[in-house]
Amino acid sequence: MPDSFDELPVMVFCTSPDGHVRAHNARAREALGYGEDELNGKHALELYHPDSLSQAKAAFSRYLEGSPIRDEDLMMMRKDGRPLPIKLTARQVRDPNGELVGSRCVAVEINQRHKAEHDFGASMIRVNKGHAALSSRTRITAGKKALGEGLPNGQYAASKLETLTVREMDVIAALASGATNTEIGTKLSISEGTVRHHLSNALGKLGLRNRAQAAAFAVRAGITD
Repeated sequence: MPDSFDELPVMVFCTSPDGHVRAHNARAREALGYGEDELNGKHALELYHPDSLSQAKAAFSRYLEGSPIRDEDLMMMRKDGRPLPIKLTARQVRDPNGELVGSRCVAVEINQRHKAEHDFGASMIRVNKGHAALSSRTRITAGKKALGEGLPNGQYAASKLETLTVREMDVIAALASGATNTEIGTKLSISEGTVRHHLSNALGKLGLRNRAQAAAFAVRAGITD
């Protein structure tokens, strides 16, 4: 992998035709928490969170059949098990004879991708030195202003934002920060089953498909922790 890739603020992976990591850049190690020699040799699917694994496998199967992967919402898994919401883009690398020799994949951390866009939402959420929580109405107003076009159905989700309960907003806000269901439950003093219940309700109300999209929505809407 070219040395210049180590300077990029996004994760870059070069894989073999069957999906094993051959090379990666410094940001990939930093974001996922691996040492320099720990990522190479792993199959790419080993790097995805169980909640996103079936979607990752489906995307990989389509990719092998020739369909491109562009801005796919997925959830990678850090070495310590914590989820990491990303958008994945992958392209095939072929030799002069047209034979597939590998892939180059770029994984953009959702929090990084939208950082500049969400300074408004983030500054509102972390108000004052005590990081005081915003009221439900203020969070809704900030979310609608900041949402923009982050998801294909983002405007629909924005119109449904105020249908969320305070607890449902708390759950997707914590999700966007990378918290697991266990960590969310501990933080909110509720069971994991209740966390899953609130998350399922929120997904249904917002018209979103999975945790990765919920995390992307929360970040873009400015309702992250």
